[in-house]
Amino acid sequence: MAALGVRPFLVTIDAVAVVLGVSVMEVTSRGLSTDAPLRKTLAFGAILLAVFWAGGLHRSRLSLSVLDDLPSMLGRWLIAVTAAILGQIVWSRAVWQDYLINWRFLWGALAIGLFVIVLRAAGYAAVRSLRTRGVVTCRTLVIGGGSVAIQVAEILTAHPEYGLHPVGFLDADPPRRDRPLPLPLLGGPETLPLVLRSWQVHHVIVAFSSMKESEMVDMIRTCDRIGCEVCVVPRLFELHHVDGDMETAWGLPLVRLRRSTYRSPTWRLKRLVDVLVSGTHVVDRFRDLRPSYGARHRVPSGLTGWAQLHGRGDTSPADRARFDNHIENWSLWLDMRIMLRTIGSAMRGAGR
Repeated sequence: MAALGVRPFLVTIDAVAVVLGVSVMEVTSRGLSTDAPLRKTLAFGAILLAVFWAGGLHRSRLSLSVLDDLPSMLGRWLIAVTAAILGQIVWSRAVWQDYLINWRFLWGALAIGLFVIVLRAAGYAAVRSLRTRGVVTCRTLVIGGGSVAIQVAEILTAHPEYGLHPVGFLDADPPRRDRPLPLPLLGGPETLPLVLRSWQVHHVIVAFSSMKESEMVDMIRTCDRIGCEVCVVPRLFELHHVDGDMETAWGLPLVRLRRSTYRSPTWRLKRLVDVLVSGTHVVDRFRDLRPSYGARHRVPSGLTGWAQLHGRGDTSPADRARFDNHIENWSLWLDMRIMLRTIGSAMRGAGR
């Protein structure tokens, strides 16, 4: 669980809640001449799991609280109920040319909702207990050596229920202090890959540092490439509004960075499409002259791309690198946009 986070655990809890809810409906439906309520309850459970996943209720989090999740869970429960009812209407109209809704499935939906709340409350308590006892924990590196970085390390040390065990700091030139750092200084930017591997770090928190922003970007990409989860303390965090997609550690807001696209399951689908469609990364000089030019080689070659759509032959190497590095925002929909815009550009004979 330390490496994978709580996502598999939460999916399992919700799946068990669905099974229990369906079981309740099976017991209450015995003696009836139809198993329609049972099948519709099962369909509702599948929809609920999908809606929870899409709504981020299965994402890994530091702070786990049913009360915090309750408004989101209730809203998505209503969405799943609505989708199940609409599905019944569409199905019955297609089969019987009329719509018939078996409202008894709502009892099963209600049972599933209650089981989800109860099991999540118990599951959250179990995770917090395992984290506090050190059974489930992630080795964590704090990038930075100033007051904010120290604050991060002290919070994580004092509150093991977040499941992050800080092992040290990484900073090129930390500010001088009257007292030593509470954790060892493990080196500068050049030692990052070695530190991540030798200390078996799974989580990185980027606090304010003396390093240049270009160095920080390279370091974050290195963390992601090695497979670490990365959170960033936002600038002016004292004024930062904490929304549902952010993490908090004892009141300190943390922005969890999105995983690089090549670590997502849909990336394999993209590569398959690229190979099938395109089937039948001067570099050293530009890497020295243009920041982030080397990072663009993460983008697999293909027939078209974001840089090609923005005047590949007319743009500077820096612009091409910037457009290729837009891969950080990749999604299947972005690929569709690129292909559609490529068709339009080809028909117009234009580069953008």
